[in-house]
Amino acid sequence: MTTTKPLYKGSCHCGFVSYTVGLDLVNPSPETGSVVTKCNCSICHKSGTVLAIPSPGSLKLLSPPEGRAALQDYVFDTGNVHHWLCPKCGIKCFLEGCLTYQGQEIKFTRINVLTLDEKEDGSPLEDLRQLKPLYWDGKSISWDGDVPKGAPKEASKEPGEGGIW
Repeated sequence: MTTTKPLYKGSCHCGFVSYTVGLDLVNPSPETGSVVTKCNCSICHKSGTVLAIPSPGSLKLLSPPEGRAALQDYVFDTGNVHHWLCPKCGIKCFLEGCLTYQGQEIKFTRINVLTLDEKEDGSPLEDLRQLKPLYWDGKSISWDGDVPKGAPKEASKEPGEGGIW
């Protein structure tokens, strides 16, 4: 049984990039046990990204009309994670990638919830300040072993507690 997640509209700062996406900002994701995640790896930390898992296939890029070809694709490290940036204002609305974990390829898409503007139906957007992220120690995660180092930390822990920052 599948459930339809609410549709949201989002955009970069200047409006060049706009999108719709299905997200559940109320119930924790079965993949992470949280609604949103925050990571301390170099790119997430420096860009201030807060990520959520969208409904599979729900991300629809409305603008630019040329799609991803008109966006800046920033890739680093393994080259398997694409951080899609607006070429005008530099804001990252979403990322997509593929990582190998325990010999299995895992494809994923994540939405930067800080780029959400409103619900598509016009109803009020949840208060994003109320969402408590699950913190990941991305500085020390190794995806090549049996168990990633830097297990996710509880959302109730503040940065600095538990050695995650």
